[in-house]
Amino acid sequence: MFRLICFEIRKNYLRWYIFVAFLLFIFINVFMIYNKYISGDGMYLMERTPQNSRFLQAYEDLHKKLDGSLTVDKARFIVDERNRLRDIINDDTYSKEYQQDTYTGYFYADYGMITQHFYQPMEYVAMYETNIKQVVKKAKDNIGFYEKSKNDYERDRNEYIVNHYSGRKINVFYDGKPWESLLEYDFSDLLILFLIILGVVPIFISEKQNGMEELILSSRNGKSDMILAKVVSVILYIAFVVIVFSSMDFIVFKLLYGLSGGDMPVYALESYKYTPLNHSVSLFYIMISLLKVVGGIVFGFWLCIFSTLFQRVVYPYMLGVLMAVGGIYISGYLASVETVRIVLALMSPFTLLKGNELFIELSGLNISNSFFLRGYVCLFVQLIVLGALYCLIYLLKCKGNVRRKKRFFLGGGTLKCCFSSGERH
Repeated sequence: MFRLICFEIRKNYLRWYIFVAFLLFIFINVFMIYNKYISGDGMYLMERTPQNSRFLQAYEDLHKKLDGSLTVDKARFIVDERNRLRDIINDDTYSKEYQQDTYTGYFYADYGMITQHFYQPMEYVAMYETNIKQVVKKAKDNIGFYEKSKNDYERDRNEYIVNHYSGRKINVFYDGKPWESLLEYDFSDLLILFLIILGVVPIFISEKQNGMEELILSSRNGKSDMILAKVVSVILYIAFVVIVFSSMDFIVFKLLYGLSGGDMPVYALESYKYTPLNHSVSLFYIMISLLKVVGGIVFGFWLCIFSTLFQRVVYPYMLGVLMAVGGIYISGYLASVETVRIVLALMSPFTLLKGNELFIELSGLNISNSFFLRGYVCLFVQLIVLGALYCLIYLLKCKGNVRRKKRFFLGGGTLKCCFSSGERH
């Protein structure tokens, strides 16, 4: 079986056009990340221009000084600096010309940088424990109310808050915006889908075109072994592609932005303050990358279905592209309150490509009056779909092999050859 899997990998994926596309997409992906780094986001991630060089240098120097454990001295320094600059701005007698003895060259820019990039994020970190305790306290009060109302779903939801949000606190301060940018970066997902389509679609069609399927009939276990080998090769190929691009994203972001504080809790990022997860931000990134692997494999199995149904490769390619476009659109329904749309989103494998959105806040589903996280439900549904697709692939190939076997023996195959041979003798 191992040799068969290796043969399938070598035959289907070690092709020149896949190799060229792989290298080209890596180059494009790195370019897109670098372009994002240079252009910034207009707010926290500033544009990298000579005009902003002093601002950016001051920003980096202050983070080097303040990053790490959040201490009273660090907090006092930021508060004092912010108050000093605020008083200067409010006095309105400060010089608006370039000043050498400032962080950025201008008092107003200093005040904006300290307030927006340091004071407010540090205030969020310092106040998080107090604020989340209020959320937990409110949830505890709600449990009794919903028990009396016999609303099991809301009771379970508030119990989840009490069990998973209690005891939260943040003891470190780091620049979290590059991490948020990494978690939200999804251009590489598009490249991954293209590579999956390019590599998986021909996997069954190639045997039909070169007549190799007839040779499989000569072995009792040939079809089952071959199907399993192809499926395993699809899983390995997709996992490899996703892991490579996820690792590449991380490495490039690390080289450009630094990505300090990988062990801080994911709720240390202000956008994720209500996330139901208590993982570190680096573990959270690994988690959403693994969700992409599962989603990519489900999509790959759908492509295998298409590959078994057609003789020409152009049709599965078209269906694969259409499914990707439609599935990505449907995955946006997960935040909907309409049951039909939610079900459609759960059935779309592309929903798992949005792991950051699945767990950015507490988002649940009411199943039999019980609370379940939407992210976990989506993963469970896709694993069921994965098993069903494998069974369907097997059935389609077996049914197809039976039809071809009949044609092979009755329409000029082995039996006809034997009779013809006897006549000649």
